[in-house]
Amino acid sequence: MQMPVKHMALGGLKARRDAGKARRWVWKAFTSSARRDGTQFYHWVRADAEFADYPFTRFNKRADVIR
Repeated sequence: MQMPVKHMALGGLKARRDAGKARRWVWKAFTSSARRDGTQFYHWVRADAEFADYPFTRFNKRADVIR
């Protein structure tokens, strides 16, 4: 005897995925406060996103090297 299989109703995950409006992305320049040379980089971000500093700067850690 087999267990009955439940099928997902149409409109489950697909309906949620297609419900939102497409967002606009732009190719934007940024600098990181973790770098001292002021180099400018570029990456894709949403048009409505604003950052005071590059978000991944917090992962930059400097180690004191003992000689």
